[in-house]
Amino acid sequence: MAKITATGRVAVVALVTLLASVGCATRLPDVALVVGNSDYAHAASLANPQADARAVSQLLEKLGWRVALLIDPSKDDLASAAATLEEALDSSKKVLFFYAGHGMQVNGQNYLVPVDFDPNSRVDLDQDLFALQDTLDWMKRPSNQLAVFLDACRVNPFDEHLVGMVHGHRGLALAKTADTRNIGKFEVGRGLAEVAASAGTYIAYATQPGNVAFDGKGRHSPFTEALLDYLDANDKDIGWVMQRVRNDVISETDGQQVPWDHSSLTHRFLVNPKQHSAPPP
Repeated sequence: MAKITATGRVAVVALVTLLASVGCATRLPDVALVVGNSDYAHAASLANPQADARAVSQLLEKLGWRVALLIDPSKDDLASAAATLEEALDSSKKVLFFYAGHGMQVNGQNYLVPVDFDPNSRVDLDQDLFALQDTLDWMKRPSNQLAVFLDACRVNPFDEHLVGMVHGHRGLALAKTADTRNIGKFEVGRGLAEVAASAGTYIAYATQPGNVAFDGKGRHSPFTEALLDYLDANDKDIGWVMQRVRNDVISETDGQQVPWDHSSLTHRFLVNPKQHSAPPP
């Protein structure tokens, strides 16, 4: 656990440096929060998310984005990063969030799983996990466009624990409140559920709602591998990007994984907009 905490603290310091380095600008550049969770304290490590997050971060930095990269952050580390990013979110017109790691669906709501999540203790969904909807609400501003990429639909090792708790087969308690009598009302779903995004938001999933995604046999997952091939396409919006990502992943997985997206964008979202040269004097 010390390793996880240390990694998170370094990342939060980097966020402060990120903001200070552009403090004199009238408006911050496009901002991205990139998270890769691989080394879970109470589950087997995932092979790809760290490499996925680092590669996406490097690509965005190359394109001029201000990137906050968090590798294996704890719940507290994520909360600290969120507080540090407030100023950047208020000032930026485009915001991108990439998450690779475990996610879960409980009662139709999606949760991102920090690396220090312990399913063997009493679980409080709101305290121990990050609700995806809360994350979207926090990152979205009336003045910005938000793009979210979730490579979080892998087979979840925590599902067995939670299903057992829901049906009373284990001596554990899954409760959103202190009243454990409501335990039977929790329903653990497969994969992630569909999210209704507010205006100006784009959400891309590694696979369709209710399905699970492949980890991949190489350095990256099939979804992130395809995303890295197209995300930096010049002057192409993310709808164009995702169409090609979808086709590549379908081909790579023999149709078993179909990336899915939901858009309520009000403008084109360009990760790498065309740089127009200055007119001659």
